Amino acid sequence: MAYAGKWKFSKQENMDKFLAGSGMPADKAAEVASLDSVLECGKDGDMYFIKETIQGKLNEAKFKMGTPFKLYVPFLGIDETVTATEEGGKLIIKGSVTETREVQGDTLTITLTKPGVAGNGKRLYKRC
Repeated sequence: MAYAGKWKFSKQENMDKFLAGSGMPADKAAEVASLDSVLECGKDGDMYFIKETIQGKLNEAKFKMGTPFKLYVPFLGIDETVTATEEGGKLIIKGSVTETREVQGDTLTITLTKPGVAGNGKRLYKRC
């Protein structure tokens, strides 16, 4: 579980275009794309957790792999039912948007993809 630990947002790649392509107004997409955040991922027994603090607001989800759960997607401003799996050391969360969380060195990259949206968006975090 390489993605376990605390992470601080460092930069984004193509998030503004990805969000605009997902239906968000372009001016809001540009604002939301670079929101600063702190992310914590981990495991407690057979339960996994994700905690994300954006602009002082904590969003938290607890889940079991392969079992549907509710997740707030801050960049789209929606709560949705998603399912998480681990594949090759990556955490993959599938809902209307697929999030793939992958660690390389001290960088956690979250890649967002959505059917019907050209390209993807990425948020990169550095380990705290």
